[in-house]
Order: sequence, then structure tokens, then C-alpha cells
Amino acid sequence: MTAFVIIAGALALLVAAALAWPLRKSSSRLFAAMIVVVPALAFCLYRIVGTPAGLSAPTRAQQPQTLAEAIAGLEADLKRDPRQVDGWRLLARAHAEEGSADKARDAFARAAALAPDNDEVQVEYAESRALADPRRRFDADAVARLQRVLERNPAH
Repeated sequence: MTAFVIIAGALALLVAAALAWPLRKSSSRLFAAMIVVVPALAFCLYRIVGTPAGLSAPTRAQQPQTLAEAIAGLEADLKRDPRQVDGWRLLARAHAEEGSADKARDAFARAAALAPDNDEVQVEYAESRALADPRRRFDADAVARLQRVLERNPAH
């Protein structure tokens, strides 16, 4: 940022000198005043109209370091806006990766309720029901969902 300020200041002085150059012989005071005032006015105008924060290095949001932190962030986002189908799917996959089949099933259930016509979501939910079952079997609800998906899209 310091280099930018130095270069911008030098360019402002150069432009001010170029603007005031015709006045240097007839009025040296006006010439000197313009060399000082034009860059000062440009700086003030930038402070009023510009974006001084744009000169600072961008701050990045803290990225989660662990899966548990990512899950906590997703859960917080979904509390604020629970209508995010993709958010629920991502949360379900994170819980599945963590080994929490019941939590994954519950998150997929939320996604399936929000997107009843989305075949992929319905299949994921049916699969999560089977994975959460102690015997790893599809229950009647999961089978019914899969049958509806096949009725809508036999190639699925």
C-alpha cells in the first residue's frame, strides 16, 4: 500500500505541474499554489468519494481448520436460513464423513422436504435412511421414495 501512495502522490504532483506549467512565468505564486492545491484536492476528493479501504489488504474470513468447525459453521448458516437445500446436503455429507449416520439422515431429510421433486436429493435421503438403519436396510419410506424417483425418471 505504501508504494501505491507514493506512486499516486508522485503522479498527482506531475499532473499538477503539467496543469500549472503555463503559469510559471506569469505568476510563480499561482504556479506553486496549484502544485500544492491540486494534489491536496485530489486526495480530499478520494477520501470523500473513493474507497480508501480498498487500499488495505483484503481480510479473509477465518476458514475452518477441522471438519467439526466446518459443521458448526454450516449449522449456524442453516439456523439463519434453513431454506438452503444445498446447505442441508453439504451438512449431511459432512456428518456422513464424520461417521454420524443419524445426523446425516436428519440433514438429508431436511433437504428432501425442501426439494421433493429433486431426484438426486430423494435418492441421497433414501440411501442415508439405509445407512442409519442398524441392519443397513432400506425401510418402506426409502423404498417408496426410490420407486417415485424411478417412476419420474426410469433412467436414474
